[in-house]
Amino acid sequence: MRLAIYVLVGYLVVICFVIGATAQSQQSLNLTLLTTSIQTQHDVLTLQKQPVQVFPVLPVTCPAAATNGCTLLIEISISASYTAQSGGFSQMLGASVTGAALPPIDPAQLVNLDSVPIEKYRSAWGFEWMQRDVPAGASVAVRVQAGGASGTTGNRTETVQVYQQ
Repeated sequence: MRLAIYVLVGYLVVICFVIGATAQSQQSLNLTLLTTSIQTQHDVLTLQKQPVQVFPVLPVTCPAAATNGCTLLIEISISASYTAQSGGFSQMLGASVTGAALPPIDPAQLVNLDSVPIEKYRSAWGFEWMQRDVPAGASVAVRVQAGGASGTTGNRTETVQVYQQ
């Protein structure tokens, strides 16, 4: 009987450890789409080591009627041509949402891309971020940046969807 209890307790400890190890992921379930904003850019934008804004700042409002607040889904696609950096990542994308007290954007504000060190590179990227807990009635600003290597980008699209929590 004692052996069965020790085995059961051991399994529970392992299960709790595994659940605790994945606690960094975030979920927003059963959302209702309220609005979608899409903006495209076709001009040539010079990329550099320091991040540059790749879209105009996009103002977004969580309607006051969304009493539990809103979740934003920020999706971007970009094509670029650049010269890779040796010994590290070549490009990074970043998104931020400002204008209200908010938790950190998920999965991370900055993400590294195309870490293969080669001289000239042409690439297309797509990435999504989630911003949870935008307060009802709050107006926020969505910003997307790219940087890390010198080059250019032309065609790019940003889609921001506002969901009621």
